[in-house]
This record gives sequence, C-alpha cells and structure tokens, in this order.
Amino acid sequence: FYVARPYLRSAPVVLSASPSRSEPGQTISLSGTGFDASVASNTVQFGDRTATITSAAPDKLTLVIPPDLTMPPGGDVQIVVTTGGKPGKPFPFKWYRAPRVTSLEPDVAMPGQEVLIQGQNLDGRPLTVSVGGMPAEVKEAVPASVRVVVPNLTVAQGQAVPVNAQIGPDSAKPQNLTVGYLPLVM
Repeated sequence: FYVARPYLRSAPVVLSASPSRSEPGQTISLSGTGFDASVASNTVQFGDRTATITSAAPDKLTLVIPPDLTMPPGGDVQIVVTTGGKPGKPFPFKWYRAPRVTSLEPDVAMPGQEVLIQGQNLDGRPLTVSVGGMPAEVKEAVPASVRVVVPNLTVAQGQAVPVNAQIGPDSAKPQNLTVGYLPLVM
C-alpha cells in the first residue's frame, strides 16, 4: 500500500486563489484538493516560473509569486500545481504590476507648470493623475515617467499637496509637491 500510494493519488485541483489578483513578489494562498502537507512535495508554476511555497496543507498552499514574472500586465497567467509528480489542470490567475512613484522633478511648481513624475509601471491605461485632488493634464506617459501640467490650485505658496497617479483601480503611493516658484525658501 505504501509503495503504491503515490501512484494512486489523484492530481491536485486548484479551486481558488486569495487574493484573486496580485503582483509579482506578493504572497497568495491557493485553496483546493490533492495537495501534499509537505512543502517539498508540491511545486507551483506561474507560466514558466516556479513559485516559492511557504506552507502546505492537503487543501491549502501559501506561496510567493515569482518576482521575475514577465508577461503582459493585467493578463492571465496559468498556475499549475504538481504534487507527487502529478500536475493538475492549469488555473487562470490575474496579475498586475502596480504603479510606483519615486520622485517629482521639480518638487516645487506653480499651477500651469509641468512636473515630471518618475517611477515604475506608469504607462498603463487608463492613467489618471491628480495634484491636490484636482485632475492634472497628462502630456506624456512612458513606463518610467509621466509629464503632467499642474492644475489651477487655490493654495498658498509653500503648501505641500499630494500627487496621485492611478492606473485603473491601482494607485501609487502619493508624493508631495510644494506649490511655489524655484528657488523656494521655506
């Protein structure tokens, strides 16, 4: 029985992923059947990349999405769980790369002036940028930067206002822009 047991096992089945969409490098959980309770006996593939499994149970696997996953953002990647050498059916999983803002150039500007927002994953659609809660006109957007025009704000010089970049439902962490002329003495 113990010799034949691995051959009698049915292939693993993924029923759901939590969260249902995530980005590379993040931790997710897979629920299903036929997983092994030993981390080493399970393998999870995201396309051609292997995930790092952090915990395992017969009905749940916790893992880290491969950080080097390279497929078109916003698309599906097929997850395949292999347990005891038996691969399960592919499970479609939505993944994305969230926008990230790292800096503003210049970080001091007046309404009507252009500001270069630098970061990562800034070329998705639909792209919206707000400055101080008001929509900003986007002049140019590429993966590493977005050039916007500061809208007509009614704030005093020297006041900091948040700059928010959003692609679809995903927002970057806001950066502060100080309203004023360069050089600005505080």
